[in-house]
Amino acid sequence: MIDGDNIRLYNNINYAAGDEMIRDMSIVLKGNLRPSDYIARWRVGDEFMVILPDTPLEGAKIIGERFRLAVKEASKSWLFPTTISIGIASYPTHGDNINALIDKAESANKHAKDQGKDQIVLAD
Repeated sequence: MIDGDNIRLYNNINYAAGDEMIRDMSIVLKGNLRPSDYIARWRVGDEFMVILPDTPLEGAKIIGERFRLAVKEASKSWLFPTTISIGIASYPTHGDNINALIDKAESANKHAKDQGKDQIVLAD
């Protein structure tokens, strides 16, 4: 689960600026996917869900770090530098169904935000 940090800076200008940042972020994220991976916008705003088939937890953390660094670097040319927080859950370690995995990933993402943002947290 990926969530942009501090989107309010963009939305305080107007929602069009926020939408542009979300589009820019999605381009960076898509550009760092492997051919077998999937990404989708999740809920509203700047949240994304990434599915990494056949990827062990440590591999997911490495890919998450690649996403985090890519957004941080690319956003240097955006209106405001932007970071992302990432929560990672793995099947079957953190749940044996989609709802359990989403809950764990969202909880880990919230923990990343609560700990200061711009980081990756693995689910408990």
